[in-house]
Amino acid sequence: MARLRLDPQATRGINMTPLIDIIFQLMIFFIFAAKADANLMSESMRLANAPDADAYVKRHPLEIVVEVSVDGTIRIAGTELSPNTFRNVLSGAIAKHNMKFPVLIAADSKTSHKHLKTVMDICTSTGISNIRLMALKNQQ
Repeated sequence: MARLRLDPQATRGINMTPLIDIIFQLMIFFIFAAKADANLMSESMRLANAPDADAYVKRHPLEIVVEVSVDGTIRIAGTELSPNTFRNVLSGAIAKHNMKFPVLIAADSKTSHKHLKTVMDICTSTGISNIRLMALKNQQ
Protein backbone atom coordinates (compact mmCIF):
# COMPACT_ATOMS: atom_id res chain seq x y z
CA MET A 1 0.00 0.00 0.00
CA ALA A 2 1.38 3.37 -1.01
CA ARG A 3 1.75 6.02 1.63
CA LEU A 4 0.43 9.48 0.99
CA ARG A 5 3.13 12.06 1.50
CA LEU A 6 2.24 15.57 2.48
CA ASP A 7 4.28 18.39 1.10
CA PRO A 8 5.65 20.29 4.14
CA GLN A 9 5.39 23.63 2.25
CA ALA A 10 1.70 23.06 1.40
CA THR A 11 0.61 22.40 4.97
CA ARG A 12 2.21 25.49 6.45
CA GLY A 13 0.00 28.45 7.33
CA ILE A 14 -3.66 29.13 6.84
CA ASN A 15 -5.29 30.14 3.59
CA MET A 16 -6.46 33.68 4.36
CA THR A 17 -8.24 34.31 1.04
CA PRO A 18 -11.75 33.19 2.19
CA LEU A 19 -11.41 35.15 5.43
CA ILE A 20 -10.40 38.32 3.60
CA ASP A 21 -13.32 37.87 1.17
CA ILE A 22 -15.79 37.65 4.04
CA ILE A 23 -14.28 40.68 5.77
CA PHE A 24 -14.60 42.77 2.60
CA GLN A 25 -18.20 41.64 2.11
CA LEU A 26 -19.05 42.61 5.69
CA MET A 27 -17.36 45.98 5.29
CA ILE A 28 -19.33 46.70 2.11
CA PHE A 29 -22.58 45.66 3.78
CA PHE A 30 -22.07 47.90 6.83
CA ILE A 31 -20.95 50.86 4.73
CA PHE A 32 -24.11 50.69 2.61
CA ALA A 33 -26.31 50.04 5.66
CA ALA A 34 -24.86 53.08 7.43
CA LYS A 35 -25.35 55.26 4.35
CA ALA A 36 -28.93 54.06 3.95
CA ASP A 37 -29.73 54.96 7.56
CA ALA A 38 -28.00 58.34 7.28
CA ASN A 39 -29.93 59.19 4.11
CA LEU A 40 -33.36 58.75 5.68
CA MET A 41 -33.73 62.51 6.00
CA SER A 42 -33.06 65.06 3.34
CA GLU A 43 -30.03 67.28 3.81
CA SER A 44 -32.11 70.46 3.65
CA MET A 45 -34.04 69.40 6.77
CA ARG A 46 -33.27 71.62 9.77
CA LEU A 47 -34.77 70.20 12.94
CA ALA A 48 -36.17 72.41 15.67
CA ASN A 49 -34.22 72.86 18.89
CA ALA A 50 -35.59 71.48 22.14
CA PRO A 51 -32.82 71.97 24.74
CA ASP A 52 -35.09 71.08 27.69
CA ALA A 53 -36.54 67.92 26.16
CA ASP A 54 -35.60 64.43 27.28
CA ALA A 55 -32.93 62.77 25.15
CA TYR A 56 -34.26 60.00 22.96
CA VAL A 57 -31.51 57.78 21.69
CA LYS A 58 -32.91 54.25 21.50
CA ARG A 59 -35.21 53.74 18.54
CA HIS A 60 -37.75 50.98 18.31
CA PRO A 61 -36.69 48.58 15.52
CA LEU A 62 -40.07 48.88 13.77
CA GLU A 63 -40.38 52.63 14.19
CA ILE A 64 -41.51 54.50 11.08
CA VAL A 65 -39.65 57.78 10.51
CA VAL A 66 -41.87 60.29 8.72
CA GLU A 67 -40.30 63.44 7.29
CA VAL A 68 -42.47 66.55 6.90
CA SER A 69 -40.96 69.38 4.86
CA VAL A 70 -41.72 73.10 5.04
CA ASP A 71 -44.29 72.84 2.25
CA GLY A 72 -46.04 69.87 3.93
CA THR A 73 -44.56 67.14 1.75
CA ILE A 74 -44.65 63.77 3.54
CA ARG A 75 -41.77 61.35 2.98
CA ILE A 76 -40.89 57.93 4.32
CA ALA A 77 -37.31 56.79 3.57
CA GLY A 78 -37.05 59.51 0.92
CA THR A 79 -40.23 58.47 -0.91
CA GLU A 80 -42.77 61.28 -1.31
CA LEU A 81 -46.31 60.32 -0.32
CA SER A 82 -49.66 62.07 -0.57
CA PRO A 83 -51.70 62.17 2.66
CA ASN A 84 -54.04 59.45 1.33
CA THR A 85 -51.13 57.25 0.29
CA PHE A 86 -49.53 57.78 3.69
CA ARG A 87 -52.77 56.69 5.37
CA ASN A 88 -52.93 53.61 3.12
CA VAL A 89 -49.28 52.72 3.88
CA LEU A 90 -49.90 52.90 7.64
CA SER A 91 -53.17 50.97 7.41
CA GLY A 92 -51.58 48.32 5.20
CA ALA A 93 -48.60 47.90 7.53
CA ILE A 94 -50.86 47.56 10.55
CA ALA A 95 -53.09 45.02 8.77
CA LYS A 96 -50.15 43.01 7.43
CA HIS A 97 -48.22 42.78 10.70
CA ASN A 98 -51.23 42.93 13.05
CA MET A 99 -49.56 45.56 15.23
CA LYS A 100 -49.31 49.31 15.58
CA PHE A 101 -45.92 50.82 14.82
CA PRO A 102 -44.43 53.77 16.68
CA VAL A 103 -44.03 56.84 14.49
CA LEU A 104 -41.21 59.40 14.74
CA ILE A 105 -41.98 62.66 12.92
CA ALA A 106 -38.98 64.65 11.68
CA ALA A 107 -40.12 68.10 10.66
CA ASP A 108 -38.20 71.16 9.57
CA SER A 109 -38.12 73.90 12.19
CA LYS A 110 -40.05 76.16 9.79
CA THR A 111 -42.78 73.60 9.02
CA SER A 112 -46.23 74.94 9.76
CA HIS A 113 -48.14 73.30 12.61
CA LYS A 114 -51.01 72.43 10.26
CA HIS A 115 -48.71 70.08 8.30
CA LEU A 116 -47.64 68.33 11.51
CA LYS A 117 -51.28 68.12 12.59
CA THR A 118 -52.18 66.47 9.27
CA VAL A 119 -49.57 63.75 9.80
CA MET A 120 -50.57 63.25 13.44
CA ASP A 121 -54.28 63.08 12.51
CA ILE A 122 -53.53 60.42 9.89
CA CYS A 123 -51.55 58.41 12.45
CA THR A 124 -54.31 58.59 15.06
CA SER A 125 -57.01 57.77 12.48
CA THR A 126 -55.21 54.49 11.76
CA GLY A 127 -54.99 53.72 15.48
CA ILE A 128 -51.38 54.73 16.09
CA SER A 129 -50.97 56.60 19.35
CA ASN A 130 -47.21 56.26 19.92
CA ILE A 131 -46.08 59.41 18.07
CA ARG A 132 -42.88 61.34 18.77
CA LEU A 133 -41.43 64.52 17.29
CA MET A 134 -37.73 64.65 16.43
CA ALA A 135 -35.80 67.71 17.58
CA LEU A 136 -32.25 68.65 18.46
CA LYS A 137 -31.40 68.62 22.15
CA ASN A 138 -28.34 70.86 21.83
CA GLN A 139 -27.98 73.93 19.64
CA GLN A 140 -25.60 73.22 16.73
